[in-house]
Amino acid sequence: SAMHGSLVTSSLIRETTENESANEGYRFGQEEETYNIVAAHGYFGRLIFQYASFNNSRSLHFFLAAWPV
Repeated sequence: SAMHGSLVTSSLIRETTENESANEGYRFGQEEETYNIVAAHGYFGRLIFQYASFNNSRSLHFFLAAWPV
């Protein structure tokens, strides 16, 4: 969904230049995380309301999948 894309791109770990894609450097199946869950927690809390944020990615992804957009 658009909200998931917004959340992930706002909390990506790797820095890119304006000439690179935000997805550059990430590969399917890599072991390390691609985004910072703490940054996602803060972003989602500001987007909806402070107490609607999640502490782990599993519960966050479940919520995003269950929330109709």
